[in-house]
Amino acid sequence: MGAAAGIASVTPIQIRRLRNSLGMSVREFADALGYSPRNGHLSVYRLENGDRQPSRQTTMLMKQLAAQCPKPAQPQAARARHT
Repeated sequence: MGAAAGIASVTPIQIRRLRNSLGMSVREFADALGYSPRNGHLSVYRLENGDRQPSRQTTMLMKQLAAQCPKPAQPQAARARHT
């Protein structure tokens, strides 16, 4: 079994979308993930470009950050069906 067994993989697109939905710059996102303030932004660029796979710990942190994202509003039509 790999190091990330039991943890679903995260794609580069999902990583970029998460960062954008949090309204964070690359440097802010790197800080939130615990990367070095000096060059952590390079690690985020590598993750977002698919040059690097996130570690299990980083994947877990991203999932925690994703849980903090505001839920997108439902379209009007969808809300009308539920009332």
